[in-house]
Amino acid sequence: MIEPVPEGLQDRGLAIQRASLLFLGPPMALDDGPRSLVDSGPLYAGANVTRISDIRPAAQIVSDLTP
Repeated sequence: MIEPVPEGLQDRGLAIQRASLLFLGPPMALDDGPRSLVDSGPLYAGANVTRISDIRPAAQIVSDLTP
């Protein structure tokens, strides 16, 4: 029987995760998680990802949305 990895051990693993290490797990990058996950973790996308037609800087998008 496979036992789940304890949460504390998962947290330590996430803290050392880097893009240069081949240690990719299922946790995604969240605003309160380690910043290193942005470069080394999965970036899940929903069904609407196919609706993306261009890539623009975030500042431009925010400016376009600001009344």
